[in-house]
Amino acid sequence: MNRRLLLLLAALVVTAAAALGAALLLSGTDPSAPTYTNTTYGYAVTYPDGWQYAETAGGVAFSSPDGHEEMRITADPLAGDFPIESVLRSLNTTYAADFARDIPGTEWVSMSETVLDGAPAYESVFSIPIQGEERYQFVARYAVHEGVVYSVMYTEFPAAYDPYTGHGKEMLESFRFI
Repeated sequence: MNRRLLLLLAALVVTAAAALGAALLLSGTDPSAPTYTNTTYGYAVTYPDGWQYAETAGGVAFSSPDGHEEMRITADPLAGDFPIESVLRSLNTTYAADFARDIPGTEWVSMSETVLDGAPAYESVFSIPIQGEERYQFVARYAVHEGVVYSVMYTEFPAAYDPYTGHGKEMLESFRFI
């Protein structure tokens, strides 16, 4: 190979490496962080070092080192062919009703349209009492992808209450269909 071709190839390799590094920085994904993969339902999520997870019948639950559950993922196949919009609205209604019934003082903060790894999704945010005036947020993002309903839920505690707060959103954003 001549020198000019070698220099061009080297420049292409450096450019590709820089683009990959920039993409990782922009995505917030730490390539050295542990990743949980569910091959049955085809998804993966990165979680912070030191966190634990436990698989359940319907998915997986992650918890921070102090034992607070910070994130839960469930995947449930749809039993029929339903319009995605009606499934998402139904999930939102169900979450709101369940919280109002099960946890007195729960307030529904917002609902918005968003995406879960590119799939149309809804996100609902609830404010839930801890003790006294303190409250935490429960965030649920749910989507339908290839006939499966995915729910990714996390809790966000006040920093004074939980030193591990803030990782739920990062984990949610690392969710990928595989």
